[in-house]
Amino acid sequence: MKIFRAYILIVLFLIPVSLNAQNKGQANPDDDKGWMAFGLGTAVNWDFSYSVNLNYGRELFFQGAFHRVENISFGSDPNHINAISLGIGSSKVSRFGRLAFSPGLSFVFGKNYNDRLDKNSKFTSIGLLLNTQATFTPIKEVGMGLDMFMNLNKEEKFAGVVLTVFIEGNK
Repeated sequence: MKIFRAYILIVLFLIPVSLNAQNKGQANPDDDKGWMAFGLGTAVNWDFSYSVNLNYGRELFFQGAFHRVENISFGSDPNHINAISLGIGSSKVSRFGRLAFSPGLSFVFGKNYNDRLDKNSKFTSIGLLLNTQATFTPIKEVGMGLDMFMNLNKEEKFAGVVLTVFIEGNK
């Protein structure tokens, strides 16, 4: 829950900062150095998920991402999966949005309840991340969108969609 509160505070801090930093002139596409995305949502067979993506580049970009999915359980430590990913992707950019696709490798770690042993067990694995982001940016630097992700790994496969706040570069 502490991570969730910190995440909300970061998003609430970055929105007004980015709104004050708007450029009134025409943007040069060469100045577009990338974007950040912060999202909350759900995942298949999980209660809750969130993601943080840092993307560097315009049409061809490098992505660093953190995804977390968890089942909420009151009074006990929840099952959860974390994935830290690096990838290279491609995006199509317009004045009012961006569509991006990025495959990459991820380090997956987490904790699952094992019915057979009646206890939680920790795991680590290497996975393949497939990530798609679709944004609508009516203001050049800030927008809303969807981040759809899937992680294929040996231990615990997961997929989800999160509603995101995007903070753009000089698009």
